[in-house]
Amino acid sequence: MVSRSRIEYNECLKKGLLRRVIPSLKKARSGVEKAKKFLDQARKSLDIQAYDASLLTCYQAVFLSAKSVLFKDGFREKSHACVARYLEENYVRTGHLDRKWVELLDRFRDMRHDDEYNVFFMATKENCEEIIEFAEKFIKAMENIIEDRILPGKK
Repeated sequence: MVSRSRIEYNECLKKGLLRRVIPSLKKARSGVEKAKKFLDQARKSLDIQAYDASLLTCYQAVFLSAKSVLFKDGFREKSHACVARYLEENYVRTGHLDRKWVELLDRFRDMRHDDEYNVFFMATKENCEEIIEFAEKFIKAMENIIEDRILPGKK
């Protein structure tokens, strides 16, 4: 897996990769529901050993749930990496989200990129099981933020 250069939050804003829009709780909730459907599809793909499809669909579930937080807050993204930077700046830094979630989001974004663009990368059953386990918890954490619930295990 190739590590990619890291963009900073302020650079995301400056380059227009994060833009203000009208906040929408409805759109945020719909995004989480669709993310759950993607996660179900990822599980089904895993069951039939379609590992690349499972990994890509599972990442889509994770990304959409994270993006849903931005919908709630009135932002739109033009970069997958900037979604992670947004969560880091507005939720990790303020103590509302554990840093591990953003680190895992970055890690799985890199894995998704390799799966989609590197002809030598092949998703494995273990990759898929790991990202599905992460996705279940991550989607719940994003839903908790959207619904203003206290996050499990957060101090």
